[in-house]
Amino acid sequence: MARTLGADWHYASSAEVMEEIGQAVPFYSGATHENLGRDYGRAWPCTKDKPLGTRFLFEDGIPPGRPFRLAAIARPAPPEADLEYPFSLTFGHSLYYWHQNVLIKHSETLKREYRILLLDYPDGFVELNTDDARRLGVRDGERIRLKARTGTTVAAARVTPEVKAGTIFVPHFVRKVEQEISGNHHGGATPDLVPVRVEKEAA
Repeated sequence: MARTLGADWHYASSAEVMEEIGQAVPFYSGATHENLGRDYGRAWPCTKDKPLGTRFLFEDGIPPGRPFRLAAIARPAPPEADLEYPFSLTFGHSLYYWHQNVLIKHSETLKREYRILLLDYPDGFVELNTDDARRLGVRDGERIRLKARTGTTVAAARVTPEVKAGTIFVPHFVRKVEQEISGNHHGGATPDLVPVRVEKEAA
């Protein structure tokens, strides 16, 4: 296709393309198709000196001449406690569940490994810390009501230690929750953190 469009390309395979990328970008110099086909891939940067990959970027120090430096960032001050709305609700991407579960629906491997969440929570879920759920008497899969000053919504609770205590996490693909809790049904921006309180929804 490239040659048809006028490019002077003579690659015999995508492996040759990857080899050229490795020549142009040293961080990819060890990322050949042969190397990537072993085991379960490699951690990037993957160089000829470290063909098994590296744990993190610049683990041997920043090379000289780099136009940037790494600096520690001060931890932001926690927001003032709100006794009426003690939880901080935040929105984000849920691993493997971006954009209405497109990745799951179109990958047999992911569907086999992670489809259980779709079976347990067919209408989506919000994530609640294990200790918070125990204190509130909420069980996994139980419907809870989230109340904010701007709106209210009901969703199934996914009880998990992966979420920090005092936080409610809502995946972006559960659009109904985001719209109802913010009172915005027209696709406008939602604040990063929304103070909410959690109540058990009557059966």
